[in-house]
Amino acid sequence: MAHTESGVPDLSVIFSKLRHLTSVLPVGSATSDMYTFSQTRRAIEAKLLSARLNPGSSISDYVFGTSCIAGLIYTHFVLRQYHPRRPVLMILLRNLMTGLWKLEEHLSGLGVTYPSDSIHTLLWALCIGSCVALDAEQLQWFLERVRHVMGFLKITQRWELQQILERYVWMEKLSLDRLL
Repeated sequence: MAHTESGVPDLSVIFSKLRHLTSVLPVGSATSDMYTFSQTRRAIEAKLLSARLNPGSSISDYVFGTSCIAGLIYTHFVLRQYHPRRPVLMILLRNLMTGLWKLEEHLSGLGVTYPSDSIHTLLWALCIGSCVALDAEQLQWFLERVRHVMGFLKITQRWELQQILERYVWMEKLSLDRLL
């Protein structure tokens, strides 16, 4: 797995592997295909889990951490097909919200609205969170932030949002209907 200069796994490589796994979800596949799929998924999850153990205080550290949590939510919701009420997804969602809240707090302290170099990654993480939000209050929390970032980026069309999300990893199961 490729790493950045700081030694942490490169998220673009992880997202690329997730996109590939999403495209080959084993529906009615042979046992060997399902085994390979499971092994690859577990390796990606291990990278995401170990990657976020490097806490820091820079904007990129916060965005990286929330992206790893969003990636874990994606693997459990889409690839493992867990229901949002499964305890692991509930915990990941709570951790995602906490990480995003800490990022907002950090940005506010710096007088910055959004990190310009990673705003699309932040938008993706917010959209992932909104897809597994458990109640109206959580959904509203995510939607306020999604809409604010979309406004900041001047996104008005569904296809514009879809295009950004597909740069990371997205599929129709993660409906945009909640977002627009």
